[in-house]
Amino acid sequence: MLLINNIDISNFKAKLLSRKIKPAKLSNFNKWNKGAINPFISDNFEESFKEIDLEFDMLCKNADELEMMKSNLISEIKKSILKYNDISLNYKVFLDGEPDISYIMPGNEILKVKLLGYCFGNEIVEYLNKISNKEIKNKGNTKTPAIVEIVPSADLIDITINGLANDPITIKNLKQGKKIIIDGKEGTVTEEGINKFKDTDFWEFPFLMPGNNEIILSKNSCDVVIKYEPRYL
Repeated sequence: MLLINNIDISNFKAKLLSRKIKPAKLSNFNKWNKGAINPFISDNFEESFKEIDLEFDMLCKNADELEMMKSNLISEIKKSILKYNDISLNYKVFLDGEPDISYIMPGNEILKVKLLGYCFGNEIVEYLNKISNKEIKNKGNTKTPAIVEIVPSADLIDITINGLANDPITIKNLKQGKKIIIDGKEGTVTEEGINKFKDTDFWEFPFLMPGNNEIILSKNSCDVVIKYEPRYL
């Protein structure tokens, strides 16, 4: 079974014939200088999209219905989240290139699509309620954006968070009971839905690295929630 944006593909009169899910593409700098015994191979890899090839058998009552179902399926999958019944992970993808069609008989064709995207697990929520530090273990195997929600119990001049980026993240002018959201997925900072970027001091939006991440807050007078979806190559 395959869901496209939580819609079963049977709604498009489609059956999944095959799938090929490739790991994410990786690249790094490497060089073998003339005369050197060993090459230089960088430890820093740049990650790119995963490639997913899908093949559907579309069987409809006539050619007219087939054309409608093909159009509906392509419209839904062009930018979507895929979920398989036998895989616990999710895939955010977009259509790459032109779909391929093979004619079988009236009302029946094979549809092939190539998708690019990335792989992620279900959302995990961590709570730091009026504490100043917590270790979070990210079970993913690549850098994962995080969403940080901060609700101060009193007005604060500022609060600084370490462990969610290469440099500290500082938020200024916090008001009692007003929720601040630093969204590492969307690249926004808001307070009660209003842009608060001018009251921030940081170089990168929050993220978690694979493995253990030690999160340290400069003050323990806030309720802090960290949300993330582990990502995988």
